[in-house]
Amino acid sequence: MLVTTLGQDFFPSVDAGQFLLHVRARTGTRIEETVRLCADVDAAVRREIPVKELRGIMDNIGIPEFT
Repeated sequence: MLVTTLGQDFFPSVDAGQFLLHVRARTGTRIEETVRLCADVDAAVRREIPVKELRGIMDNIGIPEFT
């Protein structure tokens, strides 16, 4: 009887506590400018997330490695 579950999720919403954010600069952007852009994004995240809820931020800046 699915009528009782209409409009509901089968699984409850979960806050995994982690999110991934991909930032891309325009093609040809100098690495120094990309570093500055990532620093601005980092600062914005730190302004929005309370210190007690933030465990760390990992930046991986550069071009993707294709093998």
